[in-house]
Amino acid sequence: QARAHILEGLRIALDHIDEIIHIIRSSKSGEVAKAKLIEGYQLSDKQAQAILDMRLVRLTGLEREKIEDEYNKLLEAIADYKDILTHTERIDEIIYQELLEIQEKYGDKRRTELLVGEVLSIEDEDLIEEEDVVIALTHNGYIKRVAT
Repeated sequence: QARAHILEGLRIALDHIDEIIHIIRSSKSGEVAKAKLIEGYQLSDKQAQAILDMRLVRLTGLEREKIEDEYNKLLEAIADYKDILTHTERIDEIIYQELLEIQEKYGDKRRTELLVGEVLSIEDEDLIEEEDVVIALTHNGYIKRVAT
């Protein structure tokens, strides 16, 4: 919605480009130009700043089409997002579809083995991996352990 708000201001500027350029050129500072744009075209502060930050290349016809296309796509997306937020069925469907995608991407057979029956007691020592080592006593009296 914030981007659509900025694009609305740019569309207003493109519709009145000659007047906008005259206001900017005749103003003594950026703040004065911004105030004149806000007052003259009922723009918000952010919209006026976006107009002042706009590069001149954005005035071409192709750039205008890009702004219009982006604005229209944003309006469609905003309407769709609002529709999603107002209908819990759509939210549930989206969650369901995303869970199916996760299942398809990460779902595989169980990797751990389940033991059915009595529970075996596990000691802390049972959790330590066994490995062959050599223990040596150094000439300084330290014990050194080396894996083989």
